[in-house]
Amino acid sequence: MFFFLPAWAVSTHINHPLTWWRKVLPEATRQRLSRFWRISLAAGILCFLVALEIAIFGFVPGVIDPNLKNYICWSILATGLVAILFTFVGGFAQDIQDQRMEKKEWRN
Repeated sequence: MFFFLPAWAVSTHINHPLTWWRKVLPEATRQRLSRFWRISLAAGILCFLVALEIAIFGFVPGVIDPNLKNYICWSILATGLVAILFTFVGGFAQDIQDQRMEKKEWRN
């Protein structure tokens, strides 16, 4: 559910202008974020898969305490959620950069 609701909220902006994001994200921040959205997506998916492995099999190398395994699993899952949220913002930044490049090409 924690992954579904942000994805649903972001999907409501498909094929809509990103004027609010243009106001919120300065140009320099957009350029930096647009470079890292793919990396954060991969990190978020990897964290989710590792947390899923721990939840199903309970295997954490070198850890025997079940409570510690539980904390590790939830920590990794929370890190994955933060990475996915960062991916959404970076994806918006990339879309703004792409739209800007298309306008430049169209004008030339």
